[in-house]
Amino acid sequence: MKQFGFTRLMRLVDPGDFKQIFAAGERVSSKAFTVLYHSNSLEYPRLGMAIPRKHFSRAVDRNRIKRLVRESFRQRQQVLGGRDLVVLSKPGINRHPNSDLLRCLERQWIGLVKQCSDS
Repeated sequence: MKQFGFTRLMRLVDPGDFKQIFAAGERVSSKAFTVLYHSNSLEYPRLGMAIPRKHFSRAVDRNRIKRLVRESFRQRQQVLGGRDLVVLSKPGINRHPNSDLLRCLERQWIGLVKQCSDS
């Protein structure tokens, strides 16, 4: 698999996978995002996103958040290991600049890895 790519295999697309993570997943939260995660039987992480229209009425805002999450995930996928991740956005984050949101995601990836290594 490409070292820093984001292929279709790395996306959560099956509704059953989302249900499993929402039901049995653990979470790491910040003021901008909540990341739910659950270990998978694969050697690589998979990403799903829940960016609701209720929080961002304009598609351009939802797409911006999705691009930022994908890019941050793509850069950190090597340390995330075999986990399924769902990133949930919180209302009002579209007012923050990209750099703040990327920094917030970076802290969450680090916290997630630390939380997983502690347990």
